[in-house]
Amino acid sequence: MRSFVLLFLLATIVSADVYTAKTKTGKYCIVLEANITGTVTYNKKESGTSLQSYDFTVPHTAKSHGNCAAENGTQVLNIDFTPEVNATGIWHISLIFDIDSNVGKEHSFKLQKYYLYANFSDDTIFNSTEPLKKFKQEGKVFEWNASGGNTAFMCSTNTLGFTENAKLTFKNLKVVAEEELDRPYFANGTKYELCFNDSKTSDVVPIVVGACLTGLVIAVLIAYLIGRQRAKRQGYASV
Repeated sequence: MRSFVLLFLLATIVSADVYTAKTKTGKYCIVLEANITGTVTYNKKESGTSLQSYDFTVPHTAKSHGNCAAENGTQVLNIDFTPEVNATGIWHISLIFDIDSNVGKEHSFKLQKYYLYANFSDDTIFNSTEPLKKFKQEGKVFEWNASGGNTAFMCSTNTLGFTENAKLTFKNLKVVAEEELDRPYFANGTKYELCFNDSKTSDVVPIVVGACLTGLVIAVLIAYLIGRQRAKRQGYASV
């Protein structure tokens, strides 16, 4: 029975996929761990000007590569994948990192730009008016930054917005850039800077726990006083 429960718990754990970019010497300058889903829009040939929405999941078979010394000192992580098993066209995510000039610390990084390249050339799936489409980021990038050695950015859920209502959602996100790591994973000693939503949750939890403990202490104290008062009354009655 215990073995069955253990296997069930292990089966319910969703492990995040890992994507990396390596230097020429074999070090890892970017490591990203996440489960990625997305939504894009496109025009079908028979639908006129109305946009069609398409949801997808980046599969475990996705491939990653990059450039640790790109233009102007930036670092690039590329993720290539097919959104469906039978799809023939390769899709492409590009994340461009740079040193966080606002911090000025060694090993600081921030996400500077990002792009999504969709391949709609498979007519059996999309029948799109555009076989290839580039989605650009919409607005400035908030968060996705950290500073200090062995420090990564972490967020339970984070969404990057694109033009034409497209988006990428990263769940269980951990990312570090501007580093030279020997292995493509986050060690036990890694420090994390949380996204805003997660930091709010981490602040609320101690308050809630403290309030619950305070309530419990008050309830115990009231029960004690009531019991003591009853004991006194019983003592008077027996006399």
